[in-house]
Amino acid sequence: MAAMQAHCELRKEPLILSDFDVVGGFLHIPLNSPVPMYLRLPKNLPHPMAGRCVEILRAIYGLQESNRLFALEIARVITEDAGFTCTSVEAEQFVKFADGDKDRKCIVSVTVDDNLAVANEQSLVDDLARALTARFGPLTRMLYLKCTLG
Repeated sequence: MAAMQAHCELRKEPLILSDFDVVGGFLHIPLNSPVPMYLRLPKNLPHPMAGRCVEILRAIYGLQESNRLFALEIARVITEDAGFTCTSVEAEQFVKFADGDKDRKCIVSVTVDDNLAVANEQSLVDDLARALTARFGPLTRMLYLKCTLG
């Protein structure tokens, strides 16, 4: 973020900060396990299936492989659907440049199912939002903050 702040300050452009949270991120990912997995729901759960065993069909929070499966899918969406490139610095950081202008860019960092984007080009942020929404549905904390530094 500091590098993008400095970049925007040098160019006298507003810094755009955006935060996207994929609601129930892991639950969007099929669990493709060769061994069926089951979970006994607590008896005091206010649900008609309380006390019963259910097969786990989707990645859920707490399963070791859920993080990896979700990370693979969100990276696919960001790169293939939104047109970003994974940076060489960090596997969970992506960048996209405006056509014909490498100084107009959006950098997004992914932490579990949260995405923090810093940019100086709104259309690139919009590309990311569209791709995430198309794959995962409505997002929360879709906060846009534009500020001029200095």
